[in-house]
Amino acid sequence: MLRNDTNLLIFRAFLFSIFPLLMAVRLLGRTGAALDRETLKPPFYSQCYVAAPFAFGLSAGMNIARTGHQEMVAVGTAISLLSLLWYIIVEVRWFEHDLHVGRLAAVWLVLRTVAEATVLLLAATMIVAHALGVRG
Repeated sequence: MLRNDTNLLIFRAFLFSIFPLLMAVRLLGRTGAALDRETLKPPFYSQCYVAAPFAFGLSAGMNIARTGHQEMVAVGTAISLLSLLWYIIVEVRWFEHDLHVGRLAAVWLVLRTVAEATVLLLAATMIVAHALGVRG
């Protein structure tokens, strides 16, 4: 199923959509707005604009690191970490602005949401791997 480039691309898009979805839900939850399709759509779409470069940088860095060459592992790891750092900084500023909270509160909200999204991403990956009979 995931050997097909189209299916793999769709699966990656699904995985990385977890980040903007949880960020949008967290944003709405903190504002007290109702959580429905109409209220979720604008923050989710705007979060996708931020998640796209993050997903690209993280994926590119991981692919570069998987080449196995020691120098490329370091370069790929650096690209991945810089992408994550950039994403966190942008999200912290976003939460500060939209939620009118201090930097420390915004950092906590963002780190918590990134951790939750990462857990969900890993769980979805393990479920699909198990369903396909992939062994690590």
